[in-house]
Amino acid sequence: MYERFKEKLIQYLYIKSSQPIHFEELMKANLLLVEGIIPSERLLKYRVLLGRAYLSFIILTHLFIIPLVGLLHGVLAKMDCHLSIILAVAFTGVFFASFTSYKEWLFENISKKIVKSAWELHFPHFDYKTHHTKAARLYDETLRKKIAKHEVQIYILDGLSKDED
Repeated sequence: MYERFKEKLIQYLYIKSSQPIHFEELMKANLLLVEGIIPSERLLKYRVLLGRAYLSFIILTHLFIIPLVGLLHGVLAKMDCHLSIILAVAFTGVFFASFTSYKEWLFENISKKIVKSAWELHFPHFDYKTHHTKAARLYDETLRKKIAKHEVQIYILDGLSKDED
């Protein structure tokens, strides 16, 4: 259920270019994801709709906030007004700081989704889950060895196919 919800949410929050992702861009993005870095929107040719991201974040947080306030209303009503002001300021800070985490989560999941779909286009015979780390390592080797751009794809495919034998 969580995966379906996540998938629908992500589809609602970004626009993908109609242009396909080139092999070189896929390899750069895959290497960055393997290293734990989120690739840029320009590299993967998508744009996040921030208005929708704010709206979805507000709705999701209120799904948790409203029941919590309902449960704690008696305690909060009897609280000193100075303490409630301090709590309101702290809550506001946490609310806006958590949006940054939400946005990072969003960018990471969108990037993974786009890389997986581009992987199917460029590597139809190799499963993403089992081969993406080896492909990233091979691409990193091509960068270090300064292999010509027109030979990079052949080098990576040869390296991946050696695993298949």
